[in-house]
Parts: sequence; structure tokens; C-alpha cells
Amino acid sequence: MSTIYAGLVMDTPDSPFDGGALRAEEAALVVADGEITFRGSLPAAQSQSPDAEVVHLEGALLPGFVDTHVHYPQLPIIGGLGMPLMEWLEDCACRRKRDSLTRR
Repeated sequence: MSTIYAGLVMDTPDSPFDGGALRAEEAALVVADGEITFRGSLPAAQSQSPDAEVVHLEGALLPGFVDTHVHYPQLPIIGGLGMPLMEWLEDCACRRKRDSLTRR
């Protein structure tokens, strides 16, 4: 059984490291067996999955796996990506955490 989730969908279809940008638009996602199988307009989603339940969502829908945890000392540097993970960890996150520990 499929479910169609419709509302403001915010995603980045292309890697932000390769120039991809955030896209935010009214759209629909078809989800079957826990997997997103389609992204597009609501009429197109209903055409593809005519028997699917349609769920209209308030707010924003961020499809995919999103790790939302944060470490308190890293709060001032959120959004400091734009560099490879290990470089960001060493140059930004770890330095910030180390600095917060030395101020105690």
C-alpha cells in the first residue's frame, strides 16, 4: 500500500558540495513500503498511485534521513558545512568543543 504525502517539500536534489541548492515547493511524495518512490505534483502522484491515501501536511516535509542531533558547543558553528566532513570536524567542530572545555 502506498501513501501520498502532500505539502511544502524542502530538499536538495543535488549535492550541495557540487553546487546543489535547497529547493522548497508544494509537492507530493509517494511512499511505498517505507521508501520514497515518486516526487512531483499532487496530481501526478495521484495518477501514479490512484489507490493511495493522501495525507496533507502542515509545515515543511524534509524527505530522507536527517540527523538532527547537535552537541551544545557546536551550536555557534551550525551550517559550517561546505567542506568535507573530516575537515569540518577538525577545523570547526573539534576546535569549538576543545575551546569550550578550556574555558571551564
